Amino acid sequence: MLQDLVSYRIQSLIPVKLEMCVVPTAGLHGAVYLDEAFESHLRTSMGTRDYDKIRPEIKAKFLNEDWEHGIKRNYKGSSTREWPVYIPGYKPKHSLMARKTNVMMLAPAHINGVFQPICNKIVDLVDTQVRLVKAKTNTSPKAVLLVGGFGENRFLYEQLEKTFKGIPVQQPSRAWSAVSRGAVVKGLSKGLIDDAVVNFISKYNYGIIHMTEFDDSVHDTRDRWLCPFELTFMAKNQIQWYLRRGDDVKKVESVTYHWYEIITSPSELRAVSLDIYISEIDRAPSRMGRGVKRLCTINTHFNEGIYDELPIHNNAFGESYRKLAFTLDMQVSAGNLNWLVYWGAKEQGKAQIHVNYQELSELL
Repeated sequence: MLQDLVSYRIQSLIPVKLEMCVVPTAGLHGAVYLDEAFESHLRTSMGTRDYDKIRPEIKAKFLNEDWEHGIKRNYKGSSTREWPVYIPGYKPKHSLMARKTNVMMLAPAHINGVFQPICNKIVDLVDTQVRLVKAKTNTSPKAVLLVGGFGENRFLYEQLEKTFKGIPVQQPSRAWSAVSRGAVVKGLSKGLIDDAVVNFISKYNYGIIHMTEFDDSVHDTRDRWLCPFELTFMAKNQIQWYLRRGDDVKKVESVTYHWYEIITSPSELRAVSLDIYISEIDRAPSRMGRGVKRLCTINTHFNEGIYDELPIHNNAFGESYRKLAFTLDMQVSAGNLNWLVYWGAKEQGKAQIHVNYQELSELL
C-alpha cells in the first residue's frame, strides 16, 4: 500500500475549507510492505520449503492474530520482550527451544529488522513535507496526523516523535478507518456540499503529444517531419503540458487548448484518439523522451455527418483534405482530472483520471 503525505492549510473552520500547501509526497512504504517484510522473515527463519507447506487457513490465522492484531499494532521498539507466533507443526531447530514446539519466538532485533527500514522511509517522506512547508510558509507544520492502517502503529509514532521534536504527532481515534469513512462521507455528500479541499497541487506533469510547425531555432532536427498533406515541415513528438508539477489549480478552473486532425474520409471521424502523457520531472521536457510515459487514451467518436461541414484544403499537388478542429479541456475535481473533447459546443469524448500515486509510480 502507498503512503501519501499531503500538507493542508486551514482556510476556515465553518465551513471546513482546506488548501493544499505544497506538492504531495508519496512512496510505496505502507502497511502491505510491512506485512511482506514480516512474512519474508518467517519464511527465512523456517526455510522456504517448510513455510510454503503451511496450510493457507493456518497461515491466515497466525498472520491475523499474532501479527496484524498483535506485533504490528503493539510493537514500540523500546522493549526487550520476545514476541510469540503460534504456528501449528513448527519445531524449533535449536534444542533449547524444543519445549516451545508450535511457537516461533521473535527477538526484538528480529522485529526491529522488519519495522525499521520501512519506517525510516516514511520518516524521510515526512521530512520532505516539513521542509517544503517551511520553505513556502517560513514556519513549521502545526501537527503531523497519522491515519490509515499503518497510522495506528506505535513504532512509527515514536520514530516520528523522536525525529520531529516541536511538531506534535497525533494519532486520531479510529485512524485505521479514516480513509474508508472519508470515502463514505464524500459519496453521501456528493452534490450536497462543496468539497472541503479547495485546490489541487499537482505532483506530476500531465499533457499530450502533438505536432507543430518546425522551427530550426526551437526544435530538435530529429523531430523534423514533412506532412504529406500540408507539405510543411512539422516538429513531431512535442509536448503541450496542461498541468505542471507544482501547479496550484483551483477546482473550478479548466485548462483548454485547441487542436486539429487531418481527415480524408468520413470513417476516420469514428476513431480519433488522444493520448495523455505524464512525467514527474521537475522541469518538464518540451519533447517526448525519457521520463515521459503514456497514462491513458481518450477515444472519441465524432459523427460522420459532420464531415461535409469541415473546411476543405488543397495542397500544391491538388490533393484535398479536411481539418477537424476541436478542443481538449482538463478540469480538476475532487482528486480527479477530467478530460473532455469538444467539437463546437458538443462533447465528443471524455476520460476521468483518478490521481492514484501508486499506479503512477508503477508507470514511472
